[in-house]
Amino acid sequence: MTHALAVEVTATLGVRDLQRANFSIARSATKWGRSLLFSIAISALLFPAISLAYRDDKGLVWMAVIGVLFGIALWLVLTPLMIAVAYALSFFTAHTLVRNNPHALGPVTYQFSESGYAYSAPNGKGETLWTAFPRIHETRETFLSFS
Repeated sequence: MTHALAVEVTATLGVRDLQRANFSIARSATKWGRSLLFSIAISALLFPAISLAYRDDKGLVWMAVIGVLFGIALWLVLTPLMIAVAYALSFFTAHTLVRNNPHALGPVTYQFSESGYAYSAPNGKGETLWTAFPRIHETRETFLSFS
């Protein structure tokens, strides 16, 4: 895939780059609003159920309000914990990948042209046409292709 208008880029990654990518993927996959609603709903249902089980006379509405507040507090505590665990696991997986596959860090040479892109790395090479991707999204920092 050598064309006159091709752009060639060579990338060599570090372990920290892999760790940041893993953490970014984990963080973007987490639906924070959904986890907040789930925490509130579980707590709002659990507290009145406990109230009924122990035949508490404070009332179900009051226990549901306490449950909602507890759900918010639980979410505020668990969210930083989830972020810390995702960060630690992304660090561990990046080091494991490099230890098991020393060629994972590159260098990888990409060649972009009007018809598609080609890559070559220590373990192999390949070529893909742009028609293989039904959707391509480009931002200031990333170039995403969906297959």
